[in-house]
Amino acid sequence: MRERGSSFVRSLQGRVVVCSRTSSRTHHLTESATVASRPEPVFFQGRYRRLEKLYVGQETEVWTVADALRPERALVLKSVPGRASLSERAARLESEYRLLSSMRHPGLARARDFGYDLADDRTFLVSDRAPGRTLESQVPLGVEAAIGLVVDVCRVLSTMHARSRLHLDVKPRNIMHDPDSGRTTLLDLDLAGFPEDAAGRGTPPYASPEAMGAGPVPDARSDVYSLGVTLYEMLTGRPAPAERLTEPLDTGDVVDAWLRELVKDMTAPAPDDRPPAARDVIRRLRASGRRWPDESFSTRSTVLSYPPLTGRRSEVKELLQAIPPTARRQAKKPVVLVRGPSGVGKSRIVAEAAIDWRCAGIRVLRVVPEPGPVGTLQPVYAVLEQLGRLSSRSVAASSVRNTC
Repeated sequence: MRERGSSFVRSLQGRVVVCSRTSSRTHHLTESATVASRPEPVFFQGRYRRLEKLYVGQETEVWTVADALRPERALVLKSVPGRASLSERAARLESEYRLLSSMRHPGLARARDFGYDLADDRTFLVSDRAPGRTLESQVPLGVEAAIGLVVDVCRVLSTMHARSRLHLDVKPRNIMHDPDSGRTTLLDLDLAGFPEDAAGRGTPPYASPEAMGAGPVPDARSDVYSLGVTLYEMLTGRPAPAERLTEPLDTGDVVDAWLRELVKDMTAPAPDDRPPAARDVIRRLRASGRRWPDESFSTRSTVLSYPPLTGRRSEVKELLQAIPPTARRQAKKPVVLVRGPSGVGKSRIVAEAAIDWRCAGIRVLRVVPEPGPVGTLQPVYAVLEQLGRLSSRSVAASSVRNTC
């Protein structure tokens, strides 16, 4: 109960009314300006709130979002209609999530979450937001800036090619660059895949002839071709001809002869006439006598610290059998404890299983509990605290502690 004479604020039909309780009756004292009614914020799975619309196409939507559990992160959410099991577009988004989850590189946006929102009937992918603007809005560029961007993209492509993955959609719209930090990020891996699945994927005029079905099975040289067309656009400010190329692109005299020849070689219609791989493009650029910073130690350590999982597939399979994809429909949910000495790879095994769980529609929450007042129950408390923050009804931390 409030003390007699205390003030309180309540909402009444869109107006904020300040009242004073001086007796059993309530008397109006002042009335503020009318507060415009606002729709409730739109959340995905009760966790990600839309902030700013970045792109809306016929099917795809891209938004910046705020994470209720990790508000300090700058994130983007890409969504498409339907479930991955029923929609080809949603299946490609799942493929992008699996690929981003399988490797680490500063030039790739790190995947944070994946799921299906029943309320909107949309499959979504949450990833880190890349700083800067798309290259599409920055062309034409000077020679030095263009070369630096090509080197950055080649390093990302080399990481993907080492995992036998092709990007298949390298183009200015899918390259984000931040001039202030110098960071370059390669976006939109929904068309990426193994060479044997690459036929028919890409965006003309950036897609190679073989990716469009005219020639041998696409390989790393297909990405080299797309990057060559992008380099042509960076240097000239002109888009490549829309029709299929029968001759290499020629920048003309706007650049030095050696760079003009490199663009021609990269955009050669025949794959055998192109540089064999992205790293060979870097060698050609280095042969010109130009220098640029080597990959930083943090970049190399990031890539090396997350190699392909080998020799532990049996443990991942065992964990997936213990908590199968159908667990979300079971009345009794399984509980599994993964134990082992420090450094044997427990976190990596769980992370690999979590990829399949998310794709199956199971919500995965990752917590790193710190020492707290509930001792050995601290991990349980940390999970309950996150669930409470996601609940449509707020759960106070004190009540969660009491539950523990």
